[in-house]
Amino acid sequence: MAVKKRTAYPDWEDVHFFLELVRLGSLSAAARALGVTHATVGRRLASLETVLRVQLFDRHDGRFTLTAAGERAAAAAAAMSDGAQSIRRLAAGPSDAVIGKVRLTATEIFGSYFLMSRMRELMEKNPGLEIEVVISSRNLSLARRDVDLAIRHSRPEGANVITRKIADYASYFYADRHYVETHRDGPLDFIGFADDVAHVEAAEHCARAVGNTHRYSLKVNTLFARLAAARGGLGVGLIPKFVAHQYPDLVAVDVGGEPLIRELWLVAHPDVRGVARLRVTFDYIANAVVGARHILM
Repeated sequence: MAVKKRTAYPDWEDVHFFLELVRLGSLSAAARALGVTHATVGRRLASLETVLRVQLFDRHDGRFTLTAAGERAAAAAAAMSDGAQSIRRLAAGPSDAVIGKVRLTATEIFGSYFLMSRMRELMEKNPGLEIEVVISSRNLSLARRDVDLAIRHSRPEGANVITRKIADYASYFYADRHYVETHRDGPLDFIGFADDVAHVEAAEHCARAVGNTHRYSLKVNTLFARLAAARGGLGVGLIPKFVAHQYPDLVAVDVGGEPLIRELWLVAHPDVRGVARLRVTFDYIANAVVGARHILM
């Protein structure tokens, strides 16, 4: 009787290297994270592609972009990784120790101007925590474990994640106090949004306020620049209340119309229920936002 040839299965280490390359996007970055050479990462990827008989990435100028087959493989690999982590937790038994890395992502607005000033208590109470904050406007994947927690401005649709709406926040128009005093009777200058961000909700809100009555003194593409321009007396800028609250030199300017209201959602991988470090961080951030609602709206 002929012996059937066994089907080759992916090596888990190859899959692990693949996931790191998906997360970081380049051989050198993945190699640094894994503590190996970039040639080793390349060999692991080649081995996995050989076994799967597909090309997982398009390579261009040192960057790796998932192919359609790579996207499917990444989703399956993430599920494998989750399963492996669940097995390790079951084998180790239940643990309430708040120890280890928590990787979270937030936009510049919320990460830099809200979270950073409120993380001290969490870290002092839980010295075993290693918090890694990724400031990004991209929706980093919870399913692929790019991050454990995310703070977003809209509710994710169709994802296998835990979501909690934690607040609304308002943006008003602000200017330097001296600017307001010297422009009481004259037309206002506005700090607008550069063309590459003209499509965002805040830019459209600003455009409606400016209309044909006022002019732009300049346009910028980040909140940091808009805030600096307003504080520098260059005009009136749309700024979240919780950001302006930190600068006594800024005063609200009534330009008519309603404030811009946006939502804040805290999003987590389902592991948050069973992993103490994730649960503690999730609850801490949610409570910090709830306690600051007086400066959000």
